[in-house]
Amino acid sequence: MNEQLKGLYQQHWDKTRDEIVIGKDSAFPFMISVSKRYENATKKVMFCGQETNCWNGKETHNYDPELVKRSTVGTITKCYNDFVNKEKRMGYNSPFWNFINRLATQNANKGFIVNNIVKIGKKRRKGYNRVIDEEAHKYFPVFNPSLTL
Repeated sequence: MNEQLKGLYQQHWDKTRDEIVIGKDSAFPFMISVSKRYENATKKVMFCGQETNCWNGKETHNYDPELVKRSTVGTITKCYNDFVNKEKRMGYNSPFWNFINRLATQNANKGFIVNNIVKIGKKRRKGYNRVIDEEAHKYFPVFNPSLTL
């Protein structure tokens, strides 16, 4: 699954980075990565958040345009993996993350993945740019029936 996702992301990242993200009010794209637990689970659940809310991986509230320029599909999916695919997802204290953490803890035999409807939000606050969102959905479709996750 990760190879399919990586291929999709790699195919479009350079153009997306240069035309959509760099110099704009955009956060990193929310490029999902599949954990082994999810991949091997017989029951799989995808949670969908609304938007990224300043998503920049480990640099969430310290947006650095140079970091975006240097980023690769591998570094962004690693940020996602470090942020989401751990037993305890960053310890975020919000209803969304508390709910996911509780379900994941109580259902060890099921696989969970987190996605966002808006793949590229704003770099310093909640929200998104509609034009960037439309472009991002062309390159990074959130729900693509040809990708069997």
